[in-house]
Amino acid sequence: MAKQDDTEMMEVLLGVRGVHVIGAKNETGGFRALVETRVEEATCPACGAGADEDGRVVRDHVDPEEHFGRRVVFEWHVRRWRCSKACGQEPWEESLPAVGSAQRGQGR
Repeated sequence: MAKQDDTEMMEVLLGVRGVHVIGAKNETGGFRALVETRVEEATCPACGAGADEDGRVVRDHVDPEEHFGRRVVFEWHVRRWRCSKACGQEPWEESLPAVGSAQRGQGR
């Protein structure tokens, strides 16, 4: 059996694919999983040009299902993108279907 890396194991345990688990913290009644997507490049949805990362915001998403009998809060480090050609497209945030749109979480 091939050895899995830590990120792959956390994806299986938490039931979320396509993310890097970059940390974990115990909290009262549960734990917090710090995650970011594996996406490192984006394309402008308006003109198709490449996009540049324009910072990050942190969004919380509370998983409705418990894991190992504990509540999980995903602290998602969301990338913001902007068009590299300045075509007029407003900056946008990435989304991850398994966690939901960053817009649905609570911002910090």
